Amino acid sequence: MAEYFVGTHFERGYLPPELLLWLHREALRRRVGAPPVDLTVLEQTPSRFNPTLAARRPVAGAPKRRLSFRLHEVDSEALGEGEWLIVMSDD
Repeated sequence: MAEYFVGTHFERGYLPPELLLWLHREALRRRVGAPPVDLTVLEQTPSRFNPTLAARRPVAGAPKRRLSFRLHEVDSEALGEGEWLIVMSDD
């Protein structure tokens, strides 16, 4: 996740703020019956603002990778009412 989000939230065991905002918004949308909306984040460009990527050299012309998140409702009998599963895929 360091390649997709600036900051060290995930290294301290926290989700990045962008992901938390999407998660809360999506949960509210689902409660009112709105269709699902996935979250897709592009790979960050190395810079001094992202020390995790500062030493990495981008390959010229290479397409940026994407990290996608999808929220799935799980069986309430198996895990309890209101539980969700976040599925993450790296493209």
